[in-house]
Amino acid sequence: MEEEREEYIKLFEEETREYLNQLESLMIDLEKEPGSESIISEIYRIFHTIKGMAASLDYKEIEAISHDLEEKLEEVKEYGEKLGRKIIDRIFSSIDKIENLLDKIRNKESPFLKITLKDDVKLSAARAAVIIKRIETMSEIEEIKPTFEEIKSGNIKRTFRVRCSNYKKIKDLVDSMEEVEEVSIERKEIKSRTLRGGIEGIRVNVELLDHLQNLVGELAVSSSRLSTILKKFGGEKFRRVLEVHNRTVKELQEIVSKMRLVSLSLIFNKFSRYVRDLSRELGKKVTIDIFGSDIEVDRSLLESTSDPLIHLIRNAVSHGIESPRERKKLNKSTTGKVTVSAKRVKGDIVIEVSDDGIGIDEKEVLLTAFKKGLVRDEELESLSKKEILRFLFIPGFTTRGEVSKVSGRGVGLDVVKEAVRSVGGSVELETEKNKGTTVTIKMPLSMAIIKVYLVGLKKQLFAIPMRFVDETLMIPKDSLSYLMGREMMLLRKEVLPVYRFSNIMEENSYQEENHSFLPCVVVEMENERFALIVDSFRGSADAVVKPLPFPINNINGYTGITIIGKGEPCLILDLPGLKYRRRYENTGS
Repeated sequence: MEEEREEYIKLFEEETREYLNQLESLMIDLEKEPGSESIISEIYRIFHTIKGMAASLDYKEIEAISHDLEEKLEEVKEYGEKLGRKIIDRIFSSIDKIENLLDKIRNKESPFLKITLKDDVKLSAARAAVIIKRIETMSEIEEIKPTFEEIKSGNIKRTFRVRCSNYKKIKDLVDSMEEVEEVSIERKEIKSRTLRGGIEGIRVNVELLDHLQNLVGELAVSSSRLSTILKKFGGEKFRRVLEVHNRTVKELQEIVSKMRLVSLSLIFNKFSRYVRDLSRELGKKVTIDIFGSDIEVDRSLLESTSDPLIHLIRNAVSHGIESPRERKKLNKSTTGKVTVSAKRVKGDIVIEVSDDGIGIDEKEVLLTAFKKGLVRDEELESLSKKEILRFLFIPGFTTRGEVSKVSGRGVGLDVVKEAVRSVGGSVELETEKNKGTTVTIKMPLSMAIIKVYLVGLKKQLFAIPMRFVDETLMIPKDSLSYLMGREMMLLRKEVLPVYRFSNIMEENSYQEENHSFLPCVVVEMENERFALIVDSFRGSADAVVKPLPFPINNINGYTGITIIGKGEPCLILDLPGLKYRRRYENTGS
């Protein structure tokens, strides 16, 4: 348990320092644009995240500083004020305070004093207990191995360890004792979390690993292009050389991927303590079951997953699980249950967070959406359950009126959605009143190379991540019909909504105009299946994902860009984000 906590502390320190660097950059930008809502919202989100992480490790000072600023920024957001000089100075001062507290966390652990008694010492357990009591009079003891109780019960031979402040002075004191043979300072080994094996103490910068993985991905794509060229122009000798080359690239790709693997237990194992403390604070009885923590994922995915899972577990305990009295009225066990599970499904990692609580009241969500002007009168009766639940993913949307240190103010599901989509994943929500709620996160196992299906619109090429593609087919143009003003199609007794890619992209389609059969991709994502009509199919491919350059990186609907085939640039579609563009709700061509 001690080793696990050390991992969590190390991860917390690294992530918080990254957030502090982001905050300093944001604050500099904010001084130039004091009224920028987007910058204020991002600063608010970061302090909210730091608060949650600090609370999970019981770092009260960092939690209090973050919560105080979160409250102040909430007032600014609510009343649309500009941040004045005093508040900006206060935020900078708080960043420095948190950084100083992180330094204390890093340096607070003293090394162990390894104390070895002489071989002829009688009643060694009693002598060890006396030495420990003597140390206590001069210094604060942080840890004893074996424990003091175990030592008193006789569970010691000649050696025991004590971690204490002012250890250098204590070493001199203990060294002078007649019954002590040797005292040595035993510092903790520093092991690489990135490379497992080889020379201990070597650390590899994650950015270098990212760059290496990108280069290997480029090699894989180049190998594919070479194979295509040599099929036309190459001979038997070229083919054999290419086979060796492809095997080498594949092996290199596997090795680099393994170097980046980190067990989900690094974040899963801290949830038990977090749920225990949070449920006590709220006066609830909650247990947590965890499955699949031994699964390994890419480090970048682990970092992207940590915050969303904390948000989901917090929501489950604070909003989902009822109080013991309420559960008794509903004939439930007075102890609620949260379940976190992970599994691999094809090329994806699927993580579910579920609770057996009260569930989500659709009517309350719909009423809140109506009050916020998100729903018109005529839509109140026609919205489906799935459509209503999507309001919960809108930034700032909440049905809760109260504000607390545990529950945010609409900060939660929107953060989850954005974090998961940033790594090409999707989020699904299922709920049943008085039964509970389940949130399912699906993400790719690797972000370097992904399987995509290529589609065309006129002369442009687009890539759809294969995890969203259920099937492709050619459909007769006259098989499409309309239901309540929306275009539909019947596929094996299933009615699917139809969306036209040309309408989404605001382009004319030569395929829809000139052909009687239409290429159609059946997409499945976020609890929904629909048909997407495109101009052409271009088959599947491996894509090396590259981030979009500025300024198009802020356009919704794309997760990145890649190079396909003979060197053609191709945008990778973010289907969940693209689908919620207003123009996606089309009624045909």
